[in-house]
Amino acid sequence: MYGILRPLDLIQPYRLEMGIKFKTSAGKNLYEFWSDIITTALNKELKKQKSGTIINLASKEYFKAILSARIKGEIVTPVFKEYRNDSYKVVGILAKRARGMMCRFIIQNRPEKVRDIKLFNEGGYSFDDNRSTETEWVFTR
Repeated sequence: MYGILRPLDLIQPYRLEMGIKFKTSAGKNLYEFWSDIITTALNKELKKQKSGTIINLASKEYFKAILSARIKGEIVTPVFKEYRNDSYKVVGILAKRARGMMCRFIIQNRPEKVRDIKLFNEGGYSFDDNRSTETEWVFTR
Protein backbone atom coordinates (compact mmCIF):
# COMPACT_ATOMS: atom_id res chain seq x y z
CA MET A 1 0.00 0.00 0.00
CA TYR A 2 2.81 2.43 0.87
CA GLY A 3 5.68 1.05 -1.17
CA ILE A 4 9.11 0.35 0.22
CA LEU A 5 9.42 1.87 3.68
CA ARG A 6 12.33 3.04 5.77
CA PRO A 7 12.44 2.62 9.56
CA LEU A 8 11.09 6.10 10.44
CA ASP A 9 8.41 6.37 7.74
CA LEU A 10 4.96 7.05 9.15
CA ILE A 11 2.06 4.83 8.08
CA GLN A 12 -1.48 4.21 9.21
CA PRO A 13 -2.26 0.72 10.55
CA TYR A 14 -3.88 -1.55 7.98
CA ARG A 15 -4.12 -5.22 7.07
CA LEU A 16 -3.88 -5.99 3.37
CA GLU A 17 -3.32 -9.63 2.44
CA MET A 18 -0.68 -10.15 -0.24
CA GLY A 19 -2.71 -12.81 -2.05
CA ILE A 20 -5.82 -10.65 -2.39
CA LYS A 21 -7.09 -10.28 -5.95
CA PHE A 22 -5.96 -6.84 -7.03
CA LYS A 23 -5.75 -6.62 -10.81
CA THR A 24 -3.25 -4.09 -12.12
CA SER A 25 -1.15 -3.75 -15.23
CA ALA A 26 1.64 -5.51 -13.28
CA GLY A 27 -0.37 -8.59 -12.35
CA LYS A 28 -3.43 -10.12 -10.76
CA ASN A 29 -2.41 -9.73 -7.10
CA LEU A 30 -0.03 -7.84 -4.85
CA TYR A 31 2.68 -10.50 -5.16
CA GLU A 32 2.90 -9.88 -8.88
CA PHE A 33 2.61 -6.12 -8.43
CA TRP A 34 5.46 -5.87 -5.88
CA SER A 35 7.79 -8.78 -6.70
CA ASP A 36 10.03 -7.04 -9.22
CA ILE A 37 10.13 -3.78 -7.24
CA ILE A 38 11.08 -5.50 -3.97
CA THR A 39 13.61 -7.83 -5.60
CA THR A 40 15.32 -4.93 -7.38
CA ALA A 41 15.46 -2.90 -4.15
CA LEU A 42 16.94 -5.82 -2.20
CA ASN A 43 19.63 -6.38 -4.84
CA LYS A 44 20.48 -2.67 -4.68
CA GLU A 45 20.87 -2.91 -0.90
CA LEU A 46 22.92 -6.12 -1.19
CA LYS A 47 25.49 -4.25 -3.30
CA LYS A 48 26.07 -1.90 -0.34
CA GLN A 49 26.65 -4.73 2.16
CA LYS A 50 29.91 -6.42 3.04
CA SER A 51 28.36 -9.85 3.54
CA GLY A 52 25.97 -10.03 0.60
CA THR A 53 23.52 -11.95 2.80
CA ILE A 54 19.86 -11.35 3.54
CA ILE A 55 18.60 -12.52 6.91
CA ASN A 56 15.00 -13.38 6.07
CA LEU A 57 12.82 -12.60 9.06
CA ALA A 58 9.68 -12.06 7.00
CA SER A 59 6.66 -14.29 7.27
CA LYS A 60 6.25 -16.91 4.57
CA GLU A 61 3.36 -14.85 3.19
CA TYR A 62 5.47 -11.75 2.64
CA PHE A 63 8.65 -13.53 1.61
CA LYS A 64 6.75 -14.99 -1.35
CA ALA A 65 6.71 -11.43 -2.78
CA ILE A 66 10.46 -11.73 -3.43
CA LEU A 67 11.78 -13.38 -6.58
CA SER A 68 14.39 -15.30 -4.60
CA ALA A 69 15.95 -16.87 -7.71
CA ARG A 70 16.89 -13.35 -8.84
CA ILE A 71 18.51 -12.31 -5.55
CA LYS A 72 22.23 -11.67 -6.05
CA GLY A 73 23.33 -12.93 -2.69
CA GLU A 74 22.68 -15.54 -0.05
CA ILE A 75 19.39 -15.78 1.83
CA VAL A 76 19.46 -17.19 5.36
CA THR A 77 16.11 -17.92 6.98
CA PRO A 78 15.96 -18.35 10.76
CA VAL A 79 13.23 -20.81 11.82
CA PHE A 80 11.94 -20.93 15.39
CA LYS A 81 10.66 -24.22 16.77
CA GLU A 82 9.06 -25.31 20.02
CA TYR A 83 9.36 -28.72 21.62
CA ARG A 84 5.84 -30.11 21.74
CA ASN A 85 4.58 -33.69 21.98
CA ASP A 86 8.01 -35.29 21.54
CA SER A 87 9.05 -33.22 18.49
CA TYR A 88 9.99 -29.71 17.41
CA LYS A 89 7.32 -27.70 15.61
CA VAL A 90 6.87 -24.17 14.33
CA VAL A 91 4.08 -22.46 16.29
CA GLY A 92 2.98 -19.48 14.20
CA ILE A 93 2.40 -16.79 16.84
CA LEU A 94 5.49 -17.81 18.82
CA ALA A 95 7.64 -17.81 15.66
CA LYS A 96 6.35 -14.32 14.84
CA ARG A 97 7.39 -13.07 18.28
CA ALA A 98 10.77 -14.77 17.93
CA ARG A 99 11.37 -13.08 14.56
CA GLY A 100 10.73 -9.76 16.28
CA MET A 101 13.13 -10.67 19.10
CA MET A 102 15.78 -11.56 16.55
CA CYS A 103 15.28 -8.23 14.77
CA ARG A 104 15.84 -6.45 18.07
CA PHE A 105 18.90 -8.65 18.77
CA ILE A 106 20.44 -7.74 15.40
CA ILE A 107 19.73 -4.02 15.81
CA GLN A 108 21.08 -3.87 19.37
CA ASN A 109 24.13 -6.09 18.87
CA ARG A 110 25.09 -5.14 15.29
CA PRO A 111 26.84 -8.45 14.57
CA GLU A 112 29.99 -8.06 12.47
CA LYS A 113 29.59 -11.41 10.73
CA VAL A 114 26.41 -13.15 9.61
CA ARG A 115 27.35 -16.27 11.60
CA ASP A 116 27.27 -14.15 14.79
CA ILE A 117 23.48 -14.20 14.52
CA LYS A 118 23.69 -17.82 15.63
CA LEU A 119 24.50 -16.39 19.09
CA PHE A 120 20.87 -15.26 19.41
CA ASN A 121 19.52 -16.58 22.71
CA GLU A 122 16.51 -14.43 23.55
CA GLY A 123 13.28 -15.90 24.89
CA GLY A 124 14.90 -19.24 25.66
CA TYR A 125 15.86 -19.98 22.03
CA SER A 126 19.25 -21.27 21.01
CA PHE A 127 20.79 -22.23 17.70
CA ASP A 128 20.35 -25.91 16.86
CA ASP A 129 23.17 -26.96 14.55
CA ASN A 130 21.79 -30.49 14.09
CA ARG A 131 18.45 -29.25 12.72
CA SER A 132 19.91 -26.42 10.65
CA THR A 133 21.09 -26.26 7.07
CA GLU A 134 23.35 -23.75 5.38
CA THR A 135 20.40 -21.52 4.48
CA GLU A 136 17.83 -22.42 7.17
CA TRP A 137 19.03 -21.78 10.69
CA VAL A 138 16.86 -23.48 13.28
CA PHE A 139 16.51 -22.07 16.78
CA THR A 140 14.76 -24.26 19.34
CA ARG A 141 13.42 -24.04 22.85
